[in-house]
Amino acid sequence: MLKLIGYEFRKTWFAKVVLLCITALLELVFVIGLLTSDENTIALSAMLLALVATGGVMAMGLISVTILHRDMNTRQGYMLFMTPNSCYKILGAKVLENGLTILVTGVFFALLGALDITLLFGHYKMIDRLWELLTSFMTQMVPQLNLQGHVIFLFLISSLCSWVLTVLTAFFADVMASSVLRGKRGGGFVAFLIFIVLNVLIAWGSRQLTDARIFPGVESMFIWTSVIDLALAALMYWVTALVMERRLSV
Repeated sequence: MLKLIGYEFRKTWFAKVVLLCITALLELVFVIGLLTSDENTIALSAMLLALVATGGVMAMGLISVTILHRDMNTRQGYMLFMTPNSCYKILGAKVLENGLTILVTGVFFALLGALDITLLFGHYKMIDRLWELLTSFMTQMVPQLNLQGHVIFLFLISSLCSWVLTVLTAFFADVMASSVLRGKRGGGFVAFLIFIVLNVLIAWGSRQLTDARIFPGVESMFIWTSVIDLALAALMYWVTALVMERRLSV
């Protein structure tokens, strides 16, 4: 399994290096803006850093789906399914590599964002206002949320579980399109359609099961949401690997 994870990591290392280089360049521009008190440079670099952080996390998941599609639809990639490894291990390696990548990427950008915000408020001598503004922002985004450490941790875990489920849903949609409609036109559109329909159904079901009004506190809501997402992710993983095992392995 470790060899498979390492193999999957090597497929995505270039995209990670590109993302890191772009982030480093924008961070340098941001620091220069602070040192020169150039508000236009500060605002532009901060906005671009926020876009890169959001887009970077999403891109890591999309790249994994793209690589899976390539593995199933090119002769070179299909060789992976001719190895002694089962499709369960192959898919598991892809999921673990993507999950670890998303976790590390998310933590990296969260820490970088915290550092930049601290530097920004320190530059304008408003550091005492930082916590108050963060509290106000977070409670506006998620009314039940507060900035207690354990609540933030549960919120991040819930977000990670939700993202893993989204990636596995994309894997399932692509595997169904690539295996059932292999070699036919419109496979990509069918995969996208399956992905959209599944996500709409999952979102609807989650809203019914995780209504904040039925929970005694926000902590229990995040825990229950994480459990549901992980259960659905496990089901999606099993079904996807089963289809791969029956239609792609040799």
